[in-house]
Amino acid sequence: MRAINNEIIIFSVFQSGLVLADNEKNHDVAYRLLRSSGIPFKELQGYDNGMQEKSFLIPTRFEGIAKELCAQYNQECYLVSASDRSTELVYSNGRREPVGVFREVSRESIEGLECYSYDLETKRYWAAIR
Repeated sequence: MRAINNEIIIFSVFQSGLVLADNEKNHDVAYRLLRSSGIPFKELQGYDNGMQEKSFLIPTRFEGIAKELCAQYNQECYLVSASDRSTELVYSNGRREPVGVFREVSRESIEGLECYSYDLETKRYWAAIR
């Protein structure tokens, strides 16, 4: 999967209450499911409120699988970014919360952010900025 400039979803199956080994196992299960389903995806390194986590980026046309995996792994929400980069969190109860504009940020600017993603392939940082 190419860039972060299409309509995208970012989600993780990492859970704050689990040890790293269990989170890695869950991530591997989700990875294999996405791969076997033929869904184009990209792995990202994320940071969410003090927790480093692996996450997935997928096209929005596969939102159903993101919802399923987030429900299966007790995720509170996932991120959706439209082609104009307007971005919102979608919660498990269906509530949608605008969180800003998803854009590239410098490595220096991530220190003050609660949440961001790092694209391992392109070596770029991304965040929703209000």
